[in-house]
Amino acid sequence: MSVVQLQTENRNGTEEEGCCFPCSPFLRELWRRVQMEIVVELPMLKSRWKPILFGAFFQYIHGIFTQLEHRLHQPQEVPLGDLGFDLLPELDNSKTWVSETVFFLMFASFLIWTFSPFVVARKRFYTAVLFSRLLMVLVVCQALRIVSFLSTQLPAPHYHCRKGEPTAVRPAADHWWEHILMNPTRQATGGCGDLVFSSHTTFILVGVLTYQTYGGLFAVKVLGWILAGILSLLIIASRKHYTVDIVVAWYTVPLVFYTMHRRWTTHRDMRDEDSTKGEMDTELEVVVQYDSRTQKSDVHVWQTNIYDNRRERAENSVSVQSNGLLSQESQSPFAAALLKNERSDLRKPDVRKTEPTAFRSFSEGSCPSLTGGIDG
Repeated sequence: MSVVQLQTENRNGTEEEGCCFPCSPFLRELWRRVQMEIVVELPMLKSRWKPILFGAFFQYIHGIFTQLEHRLHQPQEVPLGDLGFDLLPELDNSKTWVSETVFFLMFASFLIWTFSPFVVARKRFYTAVLFSRLLMVLVVCQALRIVSFLSTQLPAPHYHCRKGEPTAVRPAADHWWEHILMNPTRQATGGCGDLVFSSHTTFILVGVLTYQTYGGLFAVKVLGWILAGILSLLIIASRKHYTVDIVVAWYTVPLVFYTMHRRWTTHRDMRDEDSTKGEMDTELEVVVQYDSRTQKSDVHVWQTNIYDNRRERAENSVSVQSNGLLSQESQSPFAAALLKNERSDLRKPDVRKTEPTAFRSFSEGSCPSLTGGIDG
């Protein structure tokens, strides 16, 4: 049996009371969208703050181990033989900024995109869910990376890491607390020895794979892969990594990403594909926010057991009857399927896990009275 709980939030504030931008309709609408998205994101953030916090904290743990590897580094005057070094023209020490510029431009663009649900009308993902997932992918990749570069100390090929340079090896720590103090800027661009596999490539591939899965523009997806390839070549040409460091990153990160993504999107007993078939109990909650000034209602339908991988379907409107019940003959076939505890558009009908689904931008002449519930 499905239970639908209806919760209403009336937004009757006037421009003087509830709007921070009385002079610009565009900014008023933008602020309204931000407020609406906060309402949607907060419950998911409350349920996912632990993996997000752990993923952020693990960046510090990763920095401690790269710093330790810098102390263990065994430099050489000449780097090891490398096919990429032989094929690509060398970018000297004065041109190392080229690869860093490409990296930070890609990283900043991706970070801005992750917050796009707060400002755009059509959304394909939830920011809280996205960060909890990509940070866990980073944690697994960085854990594999720590084990790899601590296992064997390879001589770093970059100019500041070669024998005779004062920055090639960090001095040994005199006190225990020096091991837990870290300079993030120095570790990001001035470390030595943490080679297998490339950290810069790991970050970029996680971002590209995330947009490939949740992004909407095909041209941006193609551009992301092209820039990721160019960045990999620039890293090798700048002698920041050996070719093997890049190659290992290019097959490790996708394997980790898609393995974890499959785990998130399907929750099945892998020993028996028929073991998860059957009835599924689903609890729904509806949050409706009404703006009397614009006479516009935003309807959010939350459901907990049916997985929704993408969010574009959530843009369909949901019809609300005058008695406050969601109509079985809704304008959206997707909404009607939810009320029947099934998803006709999923490839695998035995999927159990899901993220909340939001139905946005429902316009009516006046705000309907929402009371009561549905048993489906």
